[in-house]
Amino acid sequence: MDVAFMFCLKNSFGGAERRIVRVYNEISAENRDFKYDIIIGGCNLKNALIRIEQADCDLSNVNHICAFKSRIMCLLHILFAHKYKTIHFFGAGNYNVVLQLFCKICNKKSIYTICSYREAYNSASRKQMRRMKLQLRLADHVDLLYPSGADFVSRYVKKSRLTITPGTFTNLTLFKPQEKNKTIVYAAARLEDTKDPILFIESINDCADAIRAAGYQVILLGQGKYEEFLHHYVKDHELNDIVYLAGYDKTSRFMPAANVFFSTQKLENYPSQSLAEAAACGCYLIITDVGDSRRCADESFAAFVKPDKEELSQALVRYFALSDGEREDISAKARAFAEANYSIEKSKKYYMEILKKIL
Repeated sequence: MDVAFMFCLKNSFGGAERRIVRVYNEISAENRDFKYDIIIGGCNLKNALIRIEQADCDLSNVNHICAFKSRIMCLLHILFAHKYKTIHFFGAGNYNVVLQLFCKICNKKSIYTICSYREAYNSASRKQMRRMKLQLRLADHVDLLYPSGADFVSRYVKKSRLTITPGTFTNLTLFKPQEKNKTIVYAAARLEDTKDPILFIESINDCADAIRAAGYQVILLGQGKYEEFLHHYVKDHELNDIVYLAGYDKTSRFMPAANVFFSTQKLENYPSQSLAEAAACGCYLIITDVGDSRRCADESFAAFVKPDKEELSQALVRYFALSDGEREDISAKARAFAEANYSIEKSKKYYMEILKKIL
């Protein structure tokens, strides 16, 4: 059973990509007849390996990792250099449409994962939605990350070819609580509009004096579109004493000792890998109450608030007012929730069933 997971990597290795890499790595460890390759477009192998390593991904069971800057070379490798039975595609794009079309012609099976909530909720650009609809029709199976998008997606693909990913998961051994060090963490592999890092930093500025008084530090992880803006904002608002812009780095370096984690996405926080990691580390979660975000946690250890800087900052200030015992109770409940809900086992079974079905 030879599978290729194909995606393009420009700057960062996001949660949706590492979710699939982790699942296939675990499946390969338990099934000798299962071999999977990672095929990466848009960068060289050295840079790809650096990004994957920074994302805390175990590659010990991957068969081959191939990276191509040339799209033609990538196409030739997938279609002819290796006899893959199944190609797993990730995201909508012109290149993926072409690849899926050739896979259809060459009698290779394809899985298409819808990993963008803008596509799942029909809120992407018209061009992007046209690409997605083409890929839906070409795919032998469609894997949808967002339950609320099922009604829309099912208009373009038969329900027999559509399944919904069973939530998210994390490494419960790597991500576990350590002694807390009064830190507040925000993590987004890509600092882009949908993640709304501006809302986060504005909320931090709104309660900066309270953060100083409580003796806390803020760590902001990620890179991309708003990285330069955030550097200027921190400087202009004199937040350098409490805010550390860490760039793209391993969340496992910061999350276990963190007290609080923010997730401020505009339309959807589910199924965030970072939220799963934070819960596993016993963090108090402050989450914008949008989409299916309440699937990620419950109110015993999380605050679901409007996407408003004052609401977010007030939630943090309320956490500061808690007693040590109350904070310890929150941490224990977050960890218990993660252990009950964020195991990888359901996802392993889910993807194995898909592969068996289409082959």
